[in-house]
Amino acid sequence: MTIVINPDRTVTINGIKTFVVSTSGIFTKDKDSNGQLIYPTPSAAVIVAITRHAGIMDMDTRPHYDDQYYRDLQLAEEQAGFGFLAYVYTLGLHSYLKASTEFMGYYQTDEIEDEVVASNYYTVVKQNDPNNPIYLGHWHNAIKWNQYCDILIFGNWCIVNNNEFIRANSIFNSESYAESAYFQGTRPENLNPIWALIPANSTTFSGGEIPTYAEMKALCYLYITMGCKGVMFTPTFNMANFKGYAENATMYNQVMDIASGLKGLNDVLVLPTLAWRCYQHEDSMITFSNKINVNGVYSQTDTNFNYMLKQSGDVYYLIIVNKAPSVVFTSISIQGVNTGTVTKIGTETQGSGTAGTIIPIVSSSFDDTFDPQAVHIYSIDTGTNPPPPPPEETNWAFWGLIGLALLGFVKMTEND
Repeated sequence: MTIVINPDRTVTINGIKTFVVSTSGIFTKDKDSNGQLIYPTPSAAVIVAITRHAGIMDMDTRPHYDDQYYRDLQLAEEQAGFGFLAYVYTLGLHSYLKASTEFMGYYQTDEIEDEVVASNYYTVVKQNDPNNPIYLGHWHNAIKWNQYCDILIFGNWCIVNNNEFIRANSIFNSESYAESAYFQGTRPENLNPIWALIPANSTTFSGGEIPTYAEMKALCYLYITMGCKGVMFTPTFNMANFKGYAENATMYNQVMDIASGLKGLNDVLVLPTLAWRCYQHEDSMITFSNKINVNGVYSQTDTNFNYMLKQSGDVYYLIIVNKAPSVVFTSISIQGVNTGTVTKIGTETQGSGTAGTIIPIVSSSFDDTFDPQAVHIYSIDTGTNPPPPPPEETNWAFWGLIGLALLGFVKMTEND
Protein backbone atom coordinates (compact mmCIF):
# COMPACT_ATOMS: atom_id res chain seq x y z
CA MET A 1 0.00 0.00 0.00
CA THR A 2 1.45 3.33 -1.06
CA ILE A 3 0.81 6.32 1.19
CA VAL A 4 1.89 9.84 0.28
CA ILE A 5 1.46 12.83 2.59
CA ASN A 6 0.73 15.81 0.38
CA PRO A 7 1.92 19.40 0.95
CA ASP A 8 -1.64 20.41 1.87
CA ARG A 9 -1.63 17.69 4.58
CA THR A 10 -4.01 15.45 2.74
CA VAL A 11 -2.92 11.88 2.04
CA THR A 12 -2.95 10.02 -1.23
CA ILE A 13 -3.36 6.26 -0.83
CA ASN A 14 -2.70 4.10 -3.86
CA GLY A 15 -3.12 7.17 -6.04
CA ILE A 16 -6.39 8.42 -4.50
CA LYS A 17 -6.66 11.52 -2.32
CA THR A 18 -8.65 10.29 0.64
CA PHE A 19 -10.32 11.37 3.84
CA VAL A 20 -9.22 8.77 6.38
CA VAL A 21 -11.88 6.92 8.38
CA SER A 22 -10.70 4.14 10.66
CA THR A 23 -11.75 2.14 13.67
CA SER A 24 -10.42 -0.25 16.28
CA GLY A 25 -12.06 -3.36 17.60
CA ILE A 26 -13.22 -5.23 14.51
CA PHE A 27 -11.35 -8.35 15.59
CA THR A 28 -11.53 -9.93 19.05
CA LYS A 29 -9.02 -12.01 20.94
CA ASP A 30 -11.32 -15.02 20.46
CA LYS A 31 -11.28 -17.55 17.62
CA ASP A 32 -14.08 -19.59 16.10
CA SER A 33 -14.19 -23.38 15.79
CA ASN A 34 -11.92 -23.16 12.75
CA GLY A 35 -9.32 -21.15 14.61
CA GLN A 36 -10.14 -17.87 12.84
CA LEU A 37 -10.25 -14.55 14.68
CA ILE A 38 -13.85 -13.42 15.23
CA TYR A 39 -15.17 -10.10 13.93
CA PRO A 40 -18.51 -8.77 12.67
CA THR A 41 -18.66 -9.06 8.89
CA PRO A 42 -17.71 -5.56 7.69
CA SER A 43 -18.21 -3.96 4.32
CA ALA A 44 -14.64 -3.37 3.23
CA ALA A 45 -15.90 -0.83 0.69
CA VAL A 46 -17.23 1.29 3.54
CA ILE A 47 -14.66 1.02 6.31
CA VAL A 48 -11.53 -0.89 7.07
CA ALA A 49 -10.50 -1.26 10.66
CA ILE A 50 -7.75 -0.48 13.06
CA THR A 51 -7.63 -3.48 15.37
CA ARG A 52 -6.25 -3.50 18.86
CA HIS A 53 -3.81 -6.20 19.79
CA ALA A 54 -6.14 -7.12 22.62
CA GLY A 55 -5.12 -10.72 23.14
CA ILE A 56 -1.86 -9.86 24.91
CA MET A 57 -2.24 -7.58 27.87
CA ASP A 58 1.44 -7.05 28.68
CA MET A 59 2.57 -6.45 25.12
CA ASP A 60 4.16 -3.15 26.11
CA THR A 61 6.69 -4.97 28.29
CA ARG A 62 7.75 -7.97 26.20
CA PRO A 63 8.99 -8.03 22.61
CA HIS A 64 6.63 -10.55 20.92
CA TYR A 65 9.16 -11.26 18.21
CA ASP A 66 7.73 -14.75 17.71
CA ASP A 67 4.20 -14.14 18.82
CA GLN A 68 1.88 -16.25 16.68
CA TYR A 69 -1.01 -13.91 17.48
CA TYR A 70 0.65 -11.19 15.43
CA ARG A 71 0.84 -13.44 12.42
CA ASP A 72 -2.73 -14.68 12.84
CA LEU A 73 -3.99 -11.11 13.16
CA GLN A 74 -1.99 -9.86 10.20
CA LEU A 75 -3.26 -12.73 8.03
CA ALA A 76 -6.89 -12.10 9.02
CA GLU A 77 -6.54 -8.39 8.28
CA GLU A 78 -4.90 -9.04 4.93
CA GLN A 79 -7.57 -11.53 3.91
CA ALA A 80 -10.27 -9.02 4.85
CA GLY A 81 -8.60 -6.30 2.82
CA PHE A 82 -7.66 -4.24 5.88
CA GLY A 83 -4.66 -2.00 6.05
CA PHE A 84 -2.66 -2.38 9.26
CA LEU A 85 0.20 -0.94 11.30
CA ALA A 86 3.01 -2.54 13.30
CA TYR A 87 4.36 -1.17 16.57
CA VAL A 88 7.74 0.52 16.19
CA TYR A 89 9.34 -1.72 18.82
CA THR A 90 8.40 -5.03 17.12
CA LEU A 91 11.54 -4.73 15.02
CA GLY A 92 11.88 -8.50 14.64
CA LEU A 93 8.58 -8.61 12.76
CA HIS A 94 8.95 -5.54 10.57
CA SER A 95 10.43 -7.27 7.52
CA TYR A 96 7.71 -9.93 7.67
CA LEU A 97 4.86 -7.48 8.12
CA LYS A 98 5.87 -4.78 5.68
CA ALA A 99 6.01 -7.34 2.88
CA SER A 100 2.20 -7.37 2.97
CA THR A 101 0.30 -5.39 0.35
CA GLU A 102 -1.88 -4.04 3.20
CA PHE A 103 0.97 -2.65 5.35
CA MET A 104 0.44 1.05 6.14
CA GLY A 105 3.27 1.97 8.50
CA TYR A 106 4.34 1.98 12.14
CA TYR A 107 2.81 3.05 15.43
CA GLN A 108 4.75 4.59 18.32
CA THR A 109 4.16 3.24 21.83
CA ASP A 110 0.73 4.59 22.65
CA GLU A 111 0.67 7.84 24.65
CA ILE A 112 4.42 7.66 25.03
CA GLU A 113 5.84 10.14 27.54
CA ASP A 114 9.59 9.62 27.08
CA GLU A 115 10.82 11.91 24.32
CA VAL A 116 14.20 10.18 24.12
CA VAL A 117 12.55 6.82 23.48
CA ALA A 118 10.15 8.33 20.95
CA SER A 119 13.03 10.02 19.14
CA ASN A 120 15.12 6.84 19.08
CA TYR A 121 12.29 4.75 17.68
CA TYR A 122 11.56 7.36 15.02
CA THR A 123 15.22 7.51 13.98
CA VAL A 124 15.79 3.75 13.88
CA VAL A 125 12.59 2.96 11.97
CA LYS A 126 13.18 5.74 9.44
CA GLN A 127 16.74 4.52 8.86
CA ASN A 128 15.41 1.07 8.03
CA ASP A 129 12.26 2.14 6.18
CA PRO A 130 12.08 5.79 5.05
CA ASN A 131 9.07 5.20 2.80
CA ASN A 132 6.35 4.23 5.28
CA PRO A 133 4.83 6.71 7.78
CA ILE A 134 5.06 6.57 11.56
CA TYR A 135 1.92 7.36 13.60
CA LEU A 136 1.73 8.63 17.18
CA GLY A 137 -1.38 8.76 19.36
CA HIS A 138 -1.67 11.12 22.33
CA TRP A 139 -4.10 13.28 24.25
CA HIS A 140 -1.88 16.29 25.01
CA ASN A 141 0.80 18.59 23.58
CA ALA A 142 0.63 18.13 19.82
CA ILE A 143 3.62 20.40 19.24
CA LYS A 144 5.89 18.19 21.35
CA TRP A 145 4.90 14.89 19.73
CA ASN A 146 4.65 16.23 16.18
CA GLN A 147 8.40 15.81 15.66
CA TYR A 148 8.39 12.07 16.40
CA CYS A 149 5.88 10.97 13.77
CA ASP A 150 4.48 11.64 10.33
CA ILE A 151 0.80 11.41 11.29
CA LEU A 152 -0.73 12.36 14.65
CA ILE A 153 -3.69 10.62 16.25
CA PHE A 154 -5.45 12.84 18.76
CA GLY A 155 -7.67 11.35 21.43
CA ASN A 156 -9.81 12.62 24.25
CA TRP A 157 -12.88 11.12 25.86
CA CYS A 158 -15.49 13.67 26.81
CA ILE A 159 -18.65 11.56 26.62
CA VAL A 160 -18.60 11.72 30.37
CA ASN A 161 -20.81 12.72 33.27
CA ASN A 162 -18.80 13.43 36.42
CA ASN A 163 -17.55 16.34 38.50
CA GLU A 164 -15.49 17.75 35.62
CA PHE A 165 -17.64 17.06 32.56
CA ILE A 166 -21.35 17.50 31.97
CA ARG A 167 -22.77 15.01 29.47
CA ALA A 168 -25.10 17.54 27.83
CA ASN A 169 -22.06 19.64 26.88
CA SER A 170 -20.11 16.69 25.45
CA ILE A 171 -19.57 18.15 21.96
CA PHE A 172 -18.11 21.47 23.05
CA ASN A 173 -16.36 19.73 25.95
CA SER A 174 -14.46 17.70 23.38
CA GLU A 175 -13.53 20.79 21.40
CA SER A 176 -12.55 22.98 24.34
CA TYR A 177 -10.53 20.18 25.97
CA ALA A 178 -8.73 19.57 22.69
CA GLU A 179 -7.80 23.25 22.44
CA SER A 180 -6.58 23.36 26.03
CA ALA A 181 -4.71 20.07 26.29
CA TYR A 182 -3.70 19.15 22.76
CA PHE A 183 -3.45 22.08 20.36
CA GLN A 184 -2.42 24.60 23.02
CA GLY A 185 -2.65 27.62 20.75
CA THR A 186 -1.43 26.10 17.50
CA ARG A 187 -3.65 25.06 14.58
CA PRO A 188 -3.83 21.65 12.86
CA GLU A 189 -2.66 23.17 9.58
CA ASN A 190 0.65 23.95 11.29
CA LEU A 191 1.21 20.30 12.30
CA ASN A 192 1.49 16.92 10.67
CA PRO A 193 -1.84 15.49 9.50
CA ILE A 194 -4.11 14.72 12.47
CA TRP A 195 -6.78 12.07 12.90
CA ALA A 196 -9.27 12.52 15.71
CA LEU A 197 -10.35 9.70 18.00
CA ILE A 198 -14.13 9.17 18.14
CA PRO A 199 -15.42 7.26 21.22
CA ALA A 200 -17.71 4.45 20.12
CA ASN A 201 -18.49 2.48 23.26
CA SER A 202 -18.26 2.50 27.05
CA THR A 203 -15.12 3.30 29.02
CA THR A 204 -13.73 2.07 32.31
CA PHE A 205 -12.98 5.38 34.01
CA SER A 206 -15.36 7.23 36.29
CA GLY A 207 -18.31 8.80 34.52
CA GLY A 208 -17.59 7.36 31.08
CA GLU A 209 -20.75 6.68 29.10
CA ILE A 210 -21.74 5.08 25.81
CA PRO A 211 -22.13 7.81 23.15
CA THR A 212 -25.29 8.19 21.13
CA TYR A 213 -25.34 8.09 17.34
CA ALA A 214 -25.84 11.88 17.33
CA GLU A 215 -22.83 12.44 19.59
CA MET A 216 -20.55 10.25 17.48
CA LYS A 217 -21.59 11.93 14.25
CA ALA A 218 -21.34 15.43 15.73
CA LEU A 219 -17.82 14.70 16.97
CA CYS A 220 -16.70 13.50 13.52
CA TYR A 221 -17.82 16.68 11.82
CA LEU A 222 -16.75 18.89 14.72
CA TYR A 223 -13.17 17.71 14.27
CA ILE A 224 -13.45 18.22 10.52
CA THR A 225 -14.36 21.88 11.13
CA MET A 226 -11.35 22.11 13.46
CA GLY A 227 -8.94 20.96 10.75
CA CYS A 228 -8.41 17.28 11.53
CA LYS A 229 -7.62 15.11 8.53
CA GLY A 230 -9.34 11.88 9.50
CA VAL A 231 -11.29 10.13 12.23
CA MET A 232 -10.75 6.94 14.21
CA PHE A 233 -13.61 5.22 16.02
CA THR A 234 -12.57 3.27 19.09
CA PRO A 235 -15.02 0.94 20.85
CA THR A 236 -13.78 0.38 24.39
CA PHE A 237 -11.13 0.80 27.06
CA ASN A 238 -12.00 -2.48 28.75
CA MET A 239 -9.20 -4.70 27.52
CA ALA A 240 -9.61 -7.41 30.17
CA ASN A 241 -12.41 -9.05 28.20
CA PHE A 242 -12.04 -7.41 24.83
CA LYS A 243 -14.80 -8.15 22.32
CA GLY A 244 -14.75 -4.93 20.33
CA TYR A 245 -17.68 -4.48 17.99
CA ALA A 246 -18.46 -8.19 18.23
CA GLU A 247 -20.09 -7.46 21.60
CA ASN A 248 -22.02 -4.40 20.45
CA ALA A 249 -23.68 -4.90 17.08
CA THR A 250 -25.75 -1.72 17.44
CA MET A 251 -22.63 0.39 17.93
CA TYR A 252 -20.91 -1.37 15.05
CA ASN A 253 -23.83 -0.57 12.71
CA GLN A 254 -23.87 3.06 13.82
CA VAL A 255 -20.15 3.42 13.15
CA MET A 256 -20.56 1.81 9.74
CA ASP A 257 -23.42 4.19 8.89
CA ILE A 258 -21.44 7.30 9.85
CA ALA A 259 -18.39 5.95 8.00
CA SER A 260 -20.51 5.34 4.92
CA GLY A 261 -21.65 8.96 5.02
CA LEU A 262 -18.06 10.17 5.22
CA LYS A 263 -17.08 7.93 2.33
CA GLY A 264 -19.87 9.38 0.24
CA LEU A 265 -18.54 12.87 0.97
CA ASN A 266 -14.93 12.07 0.14
CA ASP A 267 -14.85 14.20 -3.02
CA VAL A 268 -16.38 17.09 -1.09
CA LEU A 269 -14.02 16.83 1.88
CA VAL A 270 -10.93 17.07 -0.33
CA LEU A 271 -12.14 20.21 -2.11
CA PRO A 272 -10.45 23.55 -1.35
CA THR A 273 -11.77 25.17 1.82
CA LEU A 274 -13.17 28.66 1.48
CA ALA A 275 -13.98 29.35 5.11
CA TRP A 276 -14.31 27.61 8.43
CA ARG A 277 -15.32 28.48 11.94
CA CYS A 278 -14.53 26.67 15.18
CA TYR A 279 -13.62 27.54 18.75
CA GLN A 280 -10.61 29.89 18.70
CA HIS A 281 -11.03 30.56 14.96
CA GLU A 282 -13.58 33.08 13.75
CA ASP A 283 -14.60 33.59 10.13
CA SER A 284 -17.08 36.13 8.75
CA MET A 285 -18.05 34.51 5.44
CA ILE A 286 -21.02 32.70 7.05
CA THR A 287 -23.37 34.56 9.38
CA PHE A 288 -26.22 33.30 11.57
CA SER A 289 -29.20 35.36 12.67
CA ASN A 290 -29.49 33.38 15.89
CA LYS A 291 -26.74 31.75 17.95
CA ILE A 292 -26.66 30.56 21.54
CA ASN A 293 -23.82 30.02 23.96
CA VAL A 294 -22.44 26.59 24.87
CA ASN A 295 -20.31 25.75 27.89
CA GLY A 296 -17.24 23.55 28.14
CA VAL A 297 -14.58 22.45 30.57
CA TYR A 298 -12.49 25.02 32.45
CA SER A 299 -15.41 27.52 32.26
CA GLN A 300 -14.87 28.00 28.52
CA THR A 301 -17.78 29.28 26.44
CA ASP A 302 -18.45 29.55 22.72
CA THR A 303 -21.31 30.01 20.29
CA ASN A 304 -23.02 26.84 19.14
CA PHE A 305 -22.26 26.70 15.40
CA ASN A 306 -19.08 25.36 13.80
CA TYR A 307 -18.90 25.26 10.02
CA MET A 308 -16.76 24.49 6.99
CA LEU A 309 -17.42 25.85 3.51
CA LYS A 310 -16.07 24.27 0.31
CA GLN A 311 -16.53 25.02 -3.37
CA SER A 312 -16.72 23.22 -6.71
CA GLY A 313 -17.52 25.52 -9.63
CA ASP A 314 -20.89 27.16 -9.03
CA VAL A 315 -21.69 24.86 -6.12
CA TYR A 316 -20.93 25.39 -2.46
CA TYR A 317 -20.80 22.59 0.11
CA LEU A 318 -21.47 23.73 3.65
CA ILE A 319 -21.09 21.60 6.79
CA ILE A 320 -22.61 23.00 10.00
CA VAL A 321 -22.44 21.41 13.45
CA ASN A 322 -24.79 22.47 16.24
CA LYS A 323 -22.79 21.95 19.44
CA ALA A 324 -25.73 22.85 21.66
CA PRO A 325 -27.85 20.22 23.46
CA SER A 326 -30.97 22.09 22.34
CA VAL A 327 -32.99 22.94 19.22
CA VAL A 328 -31.82 26.11 17.45
CA PHE A 329 -33.58 28.00 14.63
CA THR A 330 -31.52 30.41 12.53
CA SER A 331 -31.21 32.19 9.19
CA ILE A 332 -27.94 31.50 7.39
CA SER A 333 -26.20 33.89 4.99
CA ILE A 334 -23.15 33.22 2.81
CA GLN A 335 -21.15 36.22 1.70
CA GLY A 336 -21.62 36.74 -2.05
CA VAL A 337 -24.51 34.29 -2.42
CA ASN A 338 -27.80 36.07 -3.08
CA THR A 339 -29.93 33.50 -4.91
CA GLY A 340 -30.11 29.76 -5.44
CA THR A 341 -31.32 26.63 -3.71
CA VAL A 342 -30.00 24.64 -0.78
CA THR A 343 -30.29 20.83 -0.67
CA LYS A 344 -29.36 18.74 2.36
CA ILE A 345 -27.15 15.81 1.43
CA GLY A 346 -25.77 12.80 3.26
CA THR A 347 -27.28 9.61 4.69
CA GLU A 348 -29.73 10.98 7.26
CA THR A 349 -33.28 9.65 6.86
CA GLN A 350 -34.87 11.43 9.81
CA GLY A 351 -34.40 14.49 11.99
CA SER A 352 -33.39 18.00 11.05
CA GLY A 353 -30.49 16.85 8.85
CA THR A 354 -32.64 14.60 6.62
CA ALA A 355 -31.07 14.31 3.17
CA GLY A 356 -33.08 15.56 0.21
CA THR A 357 -34.65 18.52 1.98
CA ILE A 358 -34.67 21.57 -0.33
CA ILE A 359 -34.62 25.15 0.98
CA PRO A 360 -34.78 28.29 -1.19
CA ILE A 361 -32.39 31.19 -0.70
CA VAL A 362 -34.56 34.26 -0.14
CA SER A 363 -33.11 37.75 0.25
CA SER A 364 -29.57 36.35 0.45
CA SER A 365 -30.29 33.87 3.26
CA PHE A 366 -32.04 30.60 4.03
CA ASP A 367 -33.77 29.40 7.20
CA ASP A 368 -33.22 26.13 9.02
CA THR A 369 -33.82 24.45 12.37
CA PHE A 370 -31.18 22.28 14.02
CA ASP A 371 -31.91 19.40 16.36
CA PRO A 372 -29.65 19.10 19.42
CA GLN A 373 -26.08 18.20 18.34
CA ALA A 374 -27.22 17.93 14.72
CA VAL A 375 -24.99 17.95 11.65
CA HIS A 376 -26.38 19.53 8.47
CA ILE A 377 -24.57 19.10 5.16
CA TYR A 378 -25.74 21.36 2.33
CA SER A 379 -25.19 21.45 -1.40
CA ILE A 380 -25.83 25.04 -2.51
CA ASP A 381 -26.37 25.64 -6.21
CA THR A 382 -25.72 29.30 -6.96
CA GLY A 383 -26.47 29.04 -10.69
CA THR A 384 -25.32 32.23 -12.41
CA ASN A 385 -24.16 33.71 -9.10
CA PRO A 386 -20.80 31.94 -8.58
CA PRO A 387 -19.05 32.30 -5.22
CA PRO A 388 -15.78 34.18 -4.87
CA PRO A 389 -12.50 32.26 -5.34
CA PRO A 390 -11.02 30.61 -2.22
CA PRO A 391 -8.45 32.66 -0.29
CA GLU A 392 -4.96 31.21 -0.63
CA GLU A 393 -4.38 31.01 3.08
CA THR A 394 -7.29 28.65 3.58
CA ASN A 395 -6.86 26.65 0.40
CA TRP A 396 -6.22 23.38 2.19
CA ALA A 397 -8.16 20.16 1.97
CA PHE A 398 -9.18 17.36 4.25
CA TRP A 399 -8.55 13.71 4.03
CA GLY A 400 -10.40 11.16 2.11
CA LEU A 401 -11.72 7.83 3.24
CA ILE A 402 -9.71 4.66 3.71
CA GLY A 403 -10.01 1.78 6.13
CA LEU A 404 -7.06 1.08 8.36
CA ALA A 405 -6.33 -1.72 10.80
CA LEU A 406 -3.86 -1.15 13.59
CA LEU A 407 -1.78 -4.17 14.50
CA GLY A 408 -1.34 -3.59 18.20
CA PHE A 409 -3.09 -2.44 21.29
CA VAL A 410 -4.10 1.20 20.91
CA LYS A 411 -5.03 2.31 24.38
CA MET A 412 -6.56 5.77 24.04
CA THR A 413 -6.73 8.44 26.66
CA GLU A 414 -8.69 8.64 29.85
CA ASN A 415 -8.14 12.42 29.93
CA ASP A 416 -6.28 12.32 33.17
